[in-house]
Amino acid sequence: MESRIYSVLFQFNHEVEQALAELDTLDKMDLEPPEYVQQIRVRFQEVAANANSYFIDRVSKQKIRKQLAGERERRQQEEEANPDCIYLRVATAEDIRRQRGCLLAR
Repeated sequence: MESRIYSVLFQFNHEVEQALAELDTLDKMDLEPPEYVQQIRVRFQEVAANANSYFIDRVSKQKIRKQLAGERERRQQEEEANPDCIYLRVATAEDIRRQRGCLLAR
């Protein structure tokens, strides 16, 4: 999905650049005052910048969530593989069973 977002944004920005180039053509035709064409140019650039910022921010937040989930999983795997933790879990389970009378005393 991420590559699709980048692809769509690339296409969007390309289209905005084309629209800006067409504004240059209109500006040269002197149909409207240059200030009016400049206002349109600024609005197009503002819309493009806002869209880029919004969608890239969303992608960035998704990446951060994935990174944090990966780090949690890695820490959990490291903890589970730690011999001390394994021993403590077994000892705790044995104590619980002993308290319940499920494990014969050695």
